[in-house]
Amino acid sequence: MKEELEKKKSDNSNNKSKTKFSRIIIIIISTLLLITVIFFYDYLDQTIFCKSDWKCGEWSICKAGVQSRVCADQKNCNNPTDKPIENQQCLCVGNWSCTEWSNCSRMGKQNRTCVDENVCENTTGNPADLQSCIPPDSSEYILQLADFPQGWVLKERVERFKSDIDAEALYWGWKGGYKVSYVLMFEGLEKSWVEQYISIYPLETVSFPMEKEIDGILKTAFNENISSSYIGIQIGNSSVIYRTKSTIFGIDYTSYTISFSKFDVFEKITIYGSIMDVELLKELATKAADKIV
Repeated sequence: MKEELEKKKSDNSNNKSKTKFSRIIIIIISTLLLITVIFFYDYLDQTIFCKSDWKCGEWSICKAGVQSRVCADQKNCNNPTDKPIENQQCLCVGNWSCTEWSNCSRMGKQNRTCVDENVCENTTGNPADLQSCIPPDSSEYILQLADFPQGWVLKERVERFKSDIDAEALYWGWKGGYKVSYVLMFEGLEKSWVEQYISIYPLETVSFPMEKEIDGILKTAFNENISSSYIGIQIGNSSVIYRTKSTIFGIDYTSYTISFSKFDVFEKITIYGSIMDVELLKELATKAADKIV
């Protein structure tokens, strides 16, 4: 009798354990099924039953004949429907941005660069990028003391008038110019001089003074042409360098001259004295030519 009771207790205990295990299994399976149903429902809702709700931004500025916008689906459907257009053609109107006008050139022109920010193919209405202007006065081409090494000082700066010019230059149409001289001071004494002559001619005759310079070199025994390889650079549109020797009251003098023309400007720069620096002369002539644009 006692053994039968114990056996029944054991069977009841086993049955309870099996029942508890079965409940756990059922709960797990139910949970998995529920998750599957929720996921499947969400999938159906986002894929099959989802209807997009679009919200679009403002159209961009028309560029190159096209404008765009961004549209977002507020419901984030997996398969968006009826998406509005995000690009369309438009009438491009130029939006021009221009740089400042350049300095007036020797030829009486100044330019600037204009860019259409809207990149329209049609350039109708684009602003002018070239215009006429009054060329700088010849005084703008005078060498400054900053162009010289230390020790040089300005000695003379005078405007030249027709009464200062020979008949031949006037015949060529000489318009105006300057004469400027500089001196190198060493221990209180003048040791070297530089003279700059600036002349303005009509474009069609500005080559004549240069031709006269070259002809004078060939015909005058005191002048000696120096090869262009010695200069090493082209100055202006055309240039020549030569050396002049002369004797005054038994004293020998030597000077070096570079003459050049650029546009309608003819210049002659000469260095002479007891201290000669031909490299400085070349530098000064190059700087003088660079001032003419």
